[in-house]
Order: sequence, then structure tokens, then C-alpha cells
Amino acid sequence: MTTSPVLFPGESGVRRGAAPALEYFVAGRRDLPLLVFVPGVGHLARIAYGGHPGARPQDFLAHWLVQAGYNFLGLSYPLETSEAAFRETCPAFDAATWGRQIAEAAAWHVERHGLPRRFVLLAWSMGGRSVYPAAVQARELGLEVQVVALAATPGICGLSGGPQALPMAPSGYAALPQSLRAFWHAQLGEAIPAPIYLANYVGNGPVALTGRGEVFRDGCFVMDALAQAQLSGAFAVDGFPLVAAIANDDPLDARHALADAANWALLNSNGLVGRQRSRRLSRAAWERLLALSASLPGQLALRVPGNHFCFVGAAARGAALAVAEALRRLAAVEQTLASILDDLPATVSQP
Repeated sequence: MTTSPVLFPGESGVRRGAAPALEYFVAGRRDLPLLVFVPGVGHLARIAYGGHPGARPQDFLAHWLVQAGYNFLGLSYPLETSEAAFRETCPAFDAATWGRQIAEAAAWHVERHGLPRRFVLLAWSMGGRSVYPAAVQARELGLEVQVVALAATPGICGLSGGPQALPMAPSGYAALPQSLRAFWHAQLGEAIPAPIYLANYVGNGPVALTGRGEVFRDGCFVMDALAQAQLSGAFAVDGFPLVAAIANDDPLDARHALADAANWALLNSNGLVGRQRSRRLSRAAWERLLALSASLPGQLALRVPGNHFCFVGAAARGAALAVAEALRRLAAVEQTLASILDDLPATVSQP
């Protein structure tokens, strides 16, 4: 893109993970973690913080999270919007690049603002595909990560629908149908007027992030679901961090409303397998781990009213409260798990 980007107040164009990004940061309390919001398919992170002329801050999730003291970072991967937010296109952008971008952005802000060396990945919708690569890159940078999935889908083949060939825009991005954009806006209510939403919030984006099996290769879209799945960690099910899943309750978003809790519970249970693999637990500790495993799906699943945009408009404050509760539950589970894994049996002398 050659036109000057149209940025909202507080936004800055940067490079993270060797790719362009759009950042919006608001400082909170220095003893609380950084929350990094990453958006779903075809959306800028603006969907969580707003900023268009006439926007009401209280209609957006970031306002309430900052009110609660959290440090907030809205991080947008490169998109092609009608009113350009990026100077360049990046059609080969994939989940691995996304993970590096998220981890590097989090590390920069943690260092810059003197925050705890952990951050919360608040992943909405397709943002669930970033969880594993972001966690891997965060560990390499010496950061801990907690994850709250907000109506989000893990990067496992088939969970976002079967393989589907998508049309390519002249930019090399996957072209989003106007009918889909209109359907999304119909769920938003009055928080974002349609012309502003269609011009400044949603656009064409990298095909490899869509979850429909295609990647950008040699200037073309190529169906390679295996490559797409590997980049999102679909075959590393015991290597995910624990995830608290917030689902909505609207039949318009049936897949997320019905399946999110179970999809993330699968990864959480396998995460327990990965963490205990090298431990020799006493029988008492093992029994506690079994009990934790059985209770985990209920502990780390929350529900809020609303549709796929269950954190925008009148629902924003309730969604922020759900995020805070999800973090409380994650902390409790992590504390319990740590106490179990530290409960090792006495060393038995070998004959």
C-alpha cells in the first residue's frame, strides 16, 4: 500500500516479528499483567478498543479492562481495510509469524513499562490459532503466558469448517465477501456505524490464518491443511498453556456457543499430560491430579450473554468481568497444579 495509513487516536504502526503490526497501548497498574488482545479473521484489534469519531469508550472491552487496572495492548496483524491502516501488505503472513509478533510485542511493552514478566493472551475468534505459536515464542523470550479464549477456536483442522478455497484479492490477501461483512455488522448493534465498521474495522487478510486449509505460496493460494495445522500447533496438544474459555450463548454463533468449552478442555487435559510426564508423583499427588483433571473443564469454562461480538456495546463491561474471573480461575488452577507436581514421593533406594 502506498497511501498514508488512517490511524485512530493512540495507535501506532510498528514492526514486530519481522512483519507490520498496529498497536494500541494503555497503561494500567504496574503490578498487574499486560493483556494482549488479538482479533479474529478479517478484523483489526480496534474491535476491542474502538476509537472512531463518535465512539463511546464504554462500548469497548479495553475501557473496562483498563478501569480494572490492567495494562492493555490491542495488537492487529496486517490487513487490507478500505481506509488503509497499513502501508504494506503481507499475504504470506502465517501463524508462526503471528506468534513471534505477539511475543515480541508483549516483551517490548513488558520491558518498556516495567510490567510483570508474564502476559495474558486474550484471543478472540480465529485468534485461538495464535495460542501455541505465541506461547512457544514467549517462553523463548523468558515470558510466562496465560490465555483467555474469547469465543475462540483452537488451530485444529476441521474446527473452523472443512477445507475451502477462498478468492484472492489483488493484494494477495483472502477476499472477505461483502455478505459476510454485513452479517457481522448486523450483530454489532449501534456501537459501530456500518460505514465506519466496513471501512475501518474489517478487511481482507492473510489466507493462512483463516483455518480453511490454504496457504500463500509462490504468489498463489495452495491447499495445504497440514502445513496450516502444524503452524498453529495442532499436533502439539500436550504443549499448550492452560486456557480459560469464555463462550457466548447466541444461536447465531452456534459453533462457539456449543463447542468452545469442549475444544479447549481437550487441550487443557493434554496439557496436564505434558506437565506431569517427567514427574514421579506419590499416590496422593496422583489422586489429586486425577481430581483436578476431572474438574478442569468446569473450572476453566465461562459463559457470557451475546453473539460473536459478546464484548462490544452493552456487553463490554460484562465481558471484562468475565475476563477478570477467568484470570482468577487460571491462577487458582495453576497454584493447585504447582502444589501437586511438587509433591514428589520419597526417594526409594535401589537394591
